[in-house]
Amino acid sequence: MLLCVSEVEARKIMDEIHGGSCGSHIGARSLACKVMRAGFYWPSLHHDASRH
Repeated sequence: MLLCVSEVEARKIMDEIHGGSCGSHIGARSLACKVMRAGFYWPSLHHDASRH
C-alpha cells in the first residue's frame, strides 16, 4: 500500500530522493520508481518527477 501525500510533502520527498542522503541525481522514471518503492504516491507523481 502506498501513502498518498500532499503537494508540499511530495516536493520534500522528491528533493530528498533526488539529491539528498537517499540517493544521487537520477532521471524522471527512476525518481518516480524510487518514490513509490519508498511507499509514497500522489496523482501527478510521474509529471512532477519529469519536471523536477
